[in-house]
Amino acid sequence: MMNSLVCGKEEPLQSNEQLTTLDEQTGKLVLATRTVPQLNRYSFVWRGSIAEAHAVFGSLVQRVCRDAGLSVTWVVAWEHQNSGDLKVRSRWRFARRQRSGWTVVNDETLAVATRQVSADDLAVFRPPDFTFRDGYYFSVLGSAPTTQELVDGPPRRSLDLFVRRGILSPSHEMLLWLSDTSRALVYEERDRAGHAALVIAGRIEVPMIEFQSEKVISAVFEGPIAGRVWTFPPSTTG
Repeated sequence: MMNSLVCGKEEPLQSNEQLTTLDEQTGKLVLATRTVPQLNRYSFVWRGSIAEAHAVFGSLVQRVCRDAGLSVTWVVAWEHQNSGDLKVRSRWRFARRQRSGWTVVNDETLAVATRQVSADDLAVFRPPDFTFRDGYYFSVLGSAPTTQELVDGPPRRSLDLFVRRGILSPSHEMLLWLSDTSRALVYEERDRAGHAALVIAGRIEVPMIEFQSEKVISAVFEGPIAGRVWTFPPSTTG
């Protein structure tokens, strides 16, 4: 299944032990076993080269947004310090985002920048002018969250962990925030073999039938077996 896109489909979002989530009570990563009936989750894995993945995912999210009439907000986050080794780098990132027209806010330990774009700007799934020195990113579909909402609201604990490890593992509280605000979260992952993956979770329904008929997606694992998309090669047996 090289050069193909496979999907794990959860409608609604359910227990998936191939993913992790932040337990806000303990501050530790745990298996994503909690359900959120109000949300859906789709896990896309690209069975091809990493170099092609950003274009494949950009095209996918662009199509989803156009079909649903949704705008996209890029979120870039990084660890912030007012002193010490991270001070200069954090200030450089802050100034760089401001010069590019982003809204930026920080407190003592976290900096967050946001910028809303249209679906037409999603040729690749990566923020405009992004480099590896800029921090880490994900996107929010739907109404644009404010930077203050991200820093002070339910996403905060998940973002604190995100900027330390570079992989987003949204907490149950962050998922409920998506439900309450009718938004969807889009973030990158890797499967167990190192293939690029993209997760879309939130109040959204991906047009899976159309994607399959148009051969955008080559295979779908639904419901209780959605987690099999994370294994390679994907299992097709019970």
